[in-house]
This record gives sequence, structure tokens and C-alpha cells, in this order.
Amino acid sequence: VLFLCAGIVVLTILINGMTMPMLFRRLGLDQLPASKQATIDKARVSIREELEKMLPGLKGNQFLQMADWDHIRNNTELSALPPDSALEEAQDRDFETAYRRRLLEAERKSYWGQYQQGLLSGVAVQKLVDAVEHALDGDPHVGPRLDLYELWRTPAWLAWALHSGLLRNLAISYSFDRLALGYDAARGFIIAQDEISRYVDQLAPSEAAAMRVRSEILQNKRDTFLRVEELRASFPEILAGLETQAATRVLLNRERAVIQRLVGAGVLDKPEAERLVEEVEHKMKALRNLPLDVPQVDAREMLSRVEWVAALPHGASEKLAKLAEVRIHARDEELLQAGRSQPAVFIISRGSVEVMSAAGDAVEEVLGAGAVLGEDSVTEGTHVRTVRSHTPIEAVWLRGNGLKTALSQYPQLQKLIRQSQRIEQRSTPDEA
Repeated sequence: VLFLCAGIVVLTILINGMTMPMLFRRLGLDQLPASKQATIDKARVSIREELEKMLPGLKGNQFLQMADWDHIRNNTELSALPPDSALEEAQDRDFETAYRRRLLEAERKSYWGQYQQGLLSGVAVQKLVDAVEHALDGDPHVGPRLDLYELWRTPAWLAWALHSGLLRNLAISYSFDRLALGYDAARGFIIAQDEISRYVDQLAPSEAAAMRVRSEILQNKRDTFLRVEELRASFPEILAGLETQAATRVLLNRERAVIQRLVGAGVLDKPEAERLVEEVEHKMKALRNLPLDVPQVDAREMLSRVEWVAALPHGASEKLAKLAEVRIHARDEELLQAGRSQPAVFIISRGSVEVMSAAGDAVEEVLGAGAVLGEDSVTEGTHVRTVRSHTPIEAVWLRGNGLKTALSQYPQLQKLIRQSQRIEQRSTPDEA
């Protein structure tokens, strides 16, 4: 055993060790990629310029008159040749890849900086950092960020949970939390895009590369601001609560930093400072666990505003209210599909929707809070128009088996809906 172990070690050192340099040269692994080599060469140019500036002062120093300046030049970076040839050999694609990677690394650093300042929650910073990691995979891209766009969409499992009677209240609460997370991430993303914009021209290998990246950053900000403004218009309570929490986090982080500074200056003893920091940490924990105070829509009140519901007997309208479901929808979500036969009616309580033309190739109308849609599925048997959310919306739904049950129990319901539609059709030209 000792002979075999010693033999393996000796042969590994003699054969593998002595042949590895030759193998590396053969495979081209002993050289840096052109883009990284160009970065190092740029750094050497800066170093050489700094040394050249120092050289006259050193030569004039009375205690350095006997120095051998030729020897010094040969043994320092002063002897390095200008790296123009290396810069010319590097390919544009390699340069731009390295350029984008550096910008994405700066973006990731921005997120952790925002987290330390209290501007971002822990969940939001993790989502944003994950998005940077995905952007770095393969060919790095500054935009678009499809990972973040997913935060503004309703996942399939959440849509299913909103249909479930047992999980509906929990799903509604989670929907609001998801909207809050989407806004938190959007705000941090915009701040990071502004920060990396400062490095676009400074790090760019060419003007064309800088223009491409600036265009991607601009598109990122345009898309994200659009989502933020939609959320601001539809759910102002969420934004008010989140901005209140963010401002509180910033002040608590500052309070903790001041305590640590006073300890360093000797103004506070360590035991006293620990008690003060513990109080700050307790407040931070309470802030993290503080739920968003978003008022829930009253389905009964929303239904009472609908003309054909108000015309029903009291018992019938109460039973209809018990069948109502409150749901949250993200932007660009299809709510009603033309040609579908399942009855479904909903009332918008927040946000706005787009009603498509019969051909489905153009937006025919945009409707906001208070609008009732889907009545045609009751009177005509199918949905005549496709409806999709234009902004994040909250809606009260009467759909599926619940609506079928109401139609079978109250035959006058279909008649009242048809009469209501006729009144609306007659009043539209006069109002116009």
C-alpha cells in the first residue's frame, strides 16, 4: 500500500505536474479572454500614467540623486508597452459581454445597498438578486427582465385558489401581499437602473454598446413605471402602506447606525448600547410582521348598486350576495373569453378593463370602477366580447355554478338583466 501510494504521488508530480503547462498552452487556457485582457491593459495604462506623473518629482528628490533610473524603469510598470495591439485584437462581442456583466454586478450591489438602508424588504431584495443571476446566465442582458414581470402576473395556482371556497380569503390576502411585493421590487429596480446609468458611458467599450444599453435601461424604466402608476391608481392604500414602512425602516436603520457610532466615540457604554439596539431590533421585527391595512370590498354593497340585483326581492339579493367572490387580477389577464358559454358576471371595484372588438383585434372600450360585465353570457348564452384587465383590478364575481344556481332559483333574474341591457342600449345614443 505504501509503495503504491508513493508511486501514484511521484508519478502525479512528475508526469501530470510537468505536462500540465504544455497542455494548458495547447488548449489556450493559459491566456485570458480578450475582453478581460483588455480590461487589465486599460488598468496598466492608468498605472503607467500615474507612475510617469510621479517620476519627475522622484528624480528631483535630493535623497534619490544616485538612483539608477534605467534599472527602476525596467523593474516597474514604466517598462510596459502601450496595450493598443491587445485592444485591437479583442472582439467587440467579448467586450460587450464583459461590459454588461460589470453593469449587472453593479446593479446587484445596488440592491444590497438599498436593503442595508431599509429601502427594500428581504423578500424583494432576494427576488431582485435572483433576477440579476438569471440575467447573468448565458449571454448577459440588461433588459428586458421577464423574471420581474412575472411578479405582476397572477400565477395559475393563485387563480385556482381564488375559485376555492375554503382558500378564497387566504388567496385574496396573498394577492394583496403579491401586489405589495411587486411594487417593492419595482421601486428598487428603478433605483438600481438609475444607479447603473451613471456607469454606462464610463465603462462602455464603444458608443454603439453604450447606446444599446441605454435603450434597454430606458425600456426597463418605462415598463416598470407603467406598472407602478397602474398600481398607484388602482390600489393607493397599498402604496401608502409600503412607503410608510420603507420610511420607517430607513429611520430605524439610521437610529441603529447612530447608536453604533456613539459606542465607537465612547459616549455610550456597550451594555447601554446593546439595550438601545435591542429596542430598535424589536421595532424592526414588529414592522416586518405588520400586515398591510387594505380595506376589503363589500360584495353585498357592490351588488346593491347593480340595477337588476336591486330589483330582486330582498331574500334573492341576499342569497346572490352570498354567492359573490372577490378576486384580484393582474394587468393583461383575460377575464372573459368571447364564445365561451359558461355564465360569468363581474363588477369592477378597483382598476380598469379593456373590452375587445368582436373580431378581437382592437380595443373597443375601456371601463373602470362600477362597470358590470359578462351580462351577455346570461342573456345570449355566450360571451360576445373578450375582456382583459388594463390595470391591476379588484372585482366581485358571480360565476360558474353559483350563477347557474341563482338563474334556476330566480327565473326573473334573466329577464331583469335583459331589460337592464335594453335600457343601457337606448340611453347610450342620447348620452353621446
